[in-house]
Amino acid sequence: MSESVDGPLPPLQWESPLDAETRDDLVEVLGEIAQWQLPSPRWAHVVDSVEALAVALANGDTLAVRESMDEVELMGPVRATRIGAGDRSAAPHRVLDRVHSLVHSLGGDPVTADEHE
Repeated sequence: MSESVDGPLPPLQWESPLDAETRDDLVEVLGEIAQWQLPSPRWAHVVDSVEALAVALANGDTLAVRESMDEVELMGPVRATRIGAGDRSAAPHRVLDRVHSLVHSLGGDPVTADEHE
């Protein structure tokens, strides 16, 4: 598992080999994260999935990018919540910072949770 969800992340550097459709899908999925409300332990898994996505992008591995994007999407909120499920919170700053960097690097316009309230 990764370090604290609020810890620092290494800088991003790559040239995207992605086709336009994959890039657009990725920007859309990443943009949704700012709206998510998840239990704290789940955010730790989101951090790991977003980091795997960043590594796949840095390596120019389009297949791994698609797989990581699917993994991030599966981490999102579910409609049904178990009774007694933990408190939910917005994305930690570490996640939002990384998502914004990824979206910006992909040529998208990062969104914030404030824009959806």
